[in-house]
Amino acid sequence: LKGDRQQVITHAEQALKAMPRDWQRSRSIAFMMMSGAHQLRGNVQGALAIVDQALQETTSSPSKIIQAQLFSTRCFIYWMDADLHRMRQEAEHLFRLSEAHQLTESLSFAQSFLGSVFYHHNDLEAVERVLTPLIENRYIANAHCIAHSTFALALAYQARGHADQAREIARLPIEHAQETQNLSLLPLATAFQAELALRQGRLHDAVQWVETCDPFPLLPMPRFYAPQLTRVKVLLAQNTPHSLQQAAMLLSQLEAFIVGIHNRRFQIEVLALKALLDYAQGHEAAALRHVTHSVDLAKSGGFIRLFVDLGATMVYLLRQLPPSQTTAPYIAQILAASHPGQAGALTDVIEPSPNHRAMALTPRPDESVVDDLLSSLTNRELDVLELLAQRLSNQEIADQLYLATETVRKHASNIYRKLDVNNRRQAVDKAYGLNLLPLHASG
Repeated sequence: LKGDRQQVITHAEQALKAMPRDWQRSRSIAFMMMSGAHQLRGNVQGALAIVDQALQETTSSPSKIIQAQLFSTRCFIYWMDADLHRMRQEAEHLFRLSEAHQLTESLSFAQSFLGSVFYHHNDLEAVERVLTPLIENRYIANAHCIAHSTFALALAYQARGHADQAREIARLPIEHAQETQNLSLLPLATAFQAELALRQGRLHDAVQWVETCDPFPLLPMPRFYAPQLTRVKVLLAQNTPHSLQQAAMLLSQLEAFIVGIHNRRFQIEVLALKALLDYAQGHEAAALRHVTHSVDLAKSGGFIRLFVDLGATMVYLLRQLPPSQTTAPYIAQILAASHPGQAGALTDVIEPSPNHRAMALTPRPDESVVDDLLSSLTNRELDVLELLAQRLSNQEIADQLYLATETVRKHASNIYRKLDVNNRRQAVDKAYGLNLLPLHASG
């Protein structure tokens, strides 16, 4: 669990030498741990070969439970190698085996693996279809498996625009951990609350979690969700010099660790987050380099939601990439799955086009145009516009101005109409380009 690969291999080899071959259950555990250690070393083929060796030992006296565990090990290997297609094949095999022999725990793993694949391939209806029965039977399944499956289901609901259902589902891991006294799951479940809050525009709630959490020690990330990445996203969404500096430090540590343990799945996301950081700091060329690397690693597995969920900034950067015969069809898939106001994305908090970029690209406006716009915007609308520029959520603006959230939405809608734009990003960009915000700020 600490990622100490050499110690795993040393002890597993000693265990296999000491145990009789008919101790199949215990030997399979040693094989699984040794396989995982080879994965952490970057030796995927070696890891799979160890699983095959273990399966050969079970043929003389077959044990379906042991075989199912070994098939699960293959799924973990393919997940960390970002090979969603082989992971799906293996998970479907595991599902059929588990159903045929009524292997309840193994079936829960199969459902969880399939839910992860369906989510990242953007098949959100399939996520709901495969994970809902698992969540309903959560008392007879692996606790970690249930937690990560719940996270995937909540994000699928959020992406489909069912925010209330997403919040309801996301609370289940906390309740389940408390009810079963599995308190080790509470930090993980609480971290996911921050992830969902961020996606729903509740930045204040997400920031409260970041201020109390500790991202260390860094441990291998073999499952659907990694809380350390939520911390980075929240820091990026705050978008202050201090938060961006913290995000840069954490991303640097995460990248070194993840590359060191050959976790390609989360390396893809770390590179994508580094691109967002670069862009927030005004380094678009560096951002495009990191996006290119991320896409190159992700395309064979067909990851869609990973990029869609990062919102408008990521869509903008993907559109700026030079056309390539190898990546163009894949990028087109991602863009086709993205649309303004994507319910599951971080669009409202991690936005493209920093102020300096908008001001640099927009011609100096005619003073009469500025005067007309200023006269058309009410004082309250100008207040809201300033807070939109600070990347506050609607709820945070409402709290600061002592308004109802619905009133803030109406003011924002009026601002978009008067500025002839479609969303907050465009409104802020145009306001800076027209010098509306500086004029108002100076009185």
